Amino acid sequence: MALLIKIWYYSYSLLFCLRFLPFKQAIRVPILVWPTTKIRSLHRGDIVLTGRVFRASVLLGFEGSVGRDSGPMIISVSCGGRIFLGHNVNISRGTKLVTVGNGSIRIGNGFFCNGDCHFLSDKEINIGDDCLFGWDIDINTTDGHTTYCDGVENIKSAPICLKNHVWVCSNVRINKGVTIAGDSVVAMASLVSKDLEQCKCLYGGVPARLIRKDYNWKA
Repeated sequence: MALLIKIWYYSYSLLFCLRFLPFKQAIRVPILVWPTTKIRSLHRGDIVLTGRVFRASVLLGFEGSVGRDSGPMIISVSCGGRIFLGHNVNISRGTKLVTVGNGSIRIGNGFFCNGDCHFLSDKEINIGDDCLFGWDIDINTTDGHTTYCDGVENIKSAPICLKNHVWVCSNVRINKGVTIAGDSVVAMASLVSKDLEQCKCLYGGVPARLIRKDYNWKA
């Protein structure tokens, strides 16, 4: 049975790669895709591999934490949008990768994302190398609607940047326009609404604030 399942998802993954990647990359099957993954909008060239290209260098839609009943992964890239993926990238089922307009999602090497996360970008989401996401994380570059303060229009959208080696724990919300410093940890159930500027720190709360310095993590 295990062999049949492996043949099933390898066959689907080969077709996926041939459809969306350059041929010389596709025949190496660098992206393994779980067959229940839903492709809402995706065209050749919308996924760009920026790391080393080898078999199964990227996993999309496979199981994350044991015992969490997640739905299928969803990929939706609007015309003009792009998803950039490094190597050793694993994005679990239930996660949604969505770009709007010319938005992009750029993920570095050595990234693991647990299930049920939501990436929405109409600008740029830029995640560095060696980052880790827990489950149910929302990272969103836009408010979705225009707002005003004293009759002046507020900034609706702004890019998000996570530096290298950031662990974002489960149930975190990351708002537009923020940068998170490298070698840091964002505690569970935090709301990141402004820059977290210092490296090697623990941040947490609503809104997220500095909790402890000289703090780091290892997978």
